[in-house]
Amino acid sequence: MNYTDREKQILTILQETPIIDIKRLMQQIYVSEATLRRDLQKMENAGLIIRPHGKVKLAASFADKMLESSFRESFQNPIKKRLAETAIASCVKDGNVIMLDASSTAMNTVPFLSNYNNIIVITSGIKTALLLSETHIKFYSTGGRAINVAHSYVGQTAIDTLKNFNADVCFVSSRGLSEDGFVVDSSERENDVRYTIMKQSKRKVLLIDSSKINQGYWLNICHISEFDDVFCDQPLPEHIAKHVRNFHLIDNV
Repeated sequence: MNYTDREKQILTILQETPIIDIKRLMQQIYVSEATLRRDLQKMENAGLIIRPHGKVKLAASFADKMLESSFRESFQNPIKKRLAETAIASCVKDGNVIMLDASSTAMNTVPFLSNYNNIIVITSGIKTALLLSETHIKFYSTGGRAINVAHSYVGQTAIDTLKNFNADVCFVSSRGLSEDGFVVDSSERENDVRYTIMKQSKRKVLLIDSSKINQGYWLNICHISEFDDVFCDQPLPEHIAKHVRNFHLIDNV
C-alpha cells in the first residue's frame, strides 16, 4: 500500500494515541468530516484500522504486521537523522567494520558514514545497500530472501553471510521498547537477522526514538541490557534506564 501524507499522519497519531474520537482526529489533521471518512474507509478496507462506535483505533492485525518501508522512512524522520548523526559521531572511527540492520533508522547513518575512511559496511537492508552504492564506502549486502514491503534480506543465506564477518560496531533499531525493557518487533525473520548482527559485533548500538517507548509487540529481540549504547531523543523510564550501560540523549534542535 502506498500511503498518502494524510494516511501517514493518521497512522502517526494512532501510534501515539491508540484510540481516538473521529471528531478529535478530524480537528488534528484539519480536514472535513467527509474527507476523513473516505480516508478511514480506505484504511479500514486495507486492514490498518477499525472504527468502533465513532472512534478510530489501529487494527490488532496491523500491530502484528511489518510496517512498509514507505511509512517507516517518513515516521519521525528528522529525529531518526539526529539519532544517526549523533551515534555515528560517537561510535565510529576510521577503519571500522560496521553492521547495519534493515531499519529506516539505521539507513539514515549512511550519509554520516561517508565522512569516514577505510570503513567496511555489511547490511541486510536493500535500500541501505542502494544508498551505499552511491558512496565511496566499501560494503557487502547479505543477500538472502527479500521481504518486499520491508526492503530487507532475511533467511539462512543472510545469516550465513553475516557470520563471515566480525564487526567493530553495529547499529540496529526496532518497532518498540516494551514496558519491561525488551526491544521488540513483529517480524520473526528480521529479528533473527538482527540478532545475528548483534552477535557478530563487538559494540552493539540501539537507535530508538521516543515514540517507541512502552510499545509492546509479540516478539522479543533481546533485553535492552544487551546493548552497549542506547541513543534516544527522550529519557527512558527509570526502571528501564537502570539497565542501560551507556545512554545518550540526543539534541533535537
